[in-house]
Amino acid sequence: MFIGEAPGQLEDRTGSPFVGAAGQFLNKLLEETGLNRSDLFITNTVKCRPPRNRIPKAAEIETCTSNYLFKQIDLINPKLIVALGGVAAKTLLGVHTITKVHGRILIHEERNYFVTYHPAVRFYRQDLAVKIKEDFAVLKEELQKL
Repeated sequence: MFIGEAPGQLEDRTGSPFVGAAGQFLNKLLEETGLNRSDLFITNTVKCRPPRNRIPKAAEIETCTSNYLFKQIDLINPKLIVALGGVAAKTLLGVHTITKVHGRILIHEERNYFVTYHPAVRFYRQDLAVKIKEDFAVLKEELQKL
């Protein structure tokens, strides 16, 4: 199960997660990792695009997680949850920054988590785009252990 931050403009319009430019990069990462998108459940922390694509507010996150996300996690019961970016990592794991936790398996409340940067980061931080690729290489190894 992959969980991002919030829908972008195209995602909000189509109702499908990660179909825009960040989604195309995610598809490439998945392919390089040997994962098929059709074998995954991909969603976001919040279900509607915040105005002007701002970071979701605490009340928006609380509403969406308590009404949707946590129920989706319970129903799907994934072997691994991949938190894509800071909002997802903070919401799911309570971390304040992903710098120290990305690229490895974390166990929280009896679930396996893997944290990496959000695919959209590649459009404004090339150094983090490299880290995402490194994280997905580690993810590929970790998935073989599960």
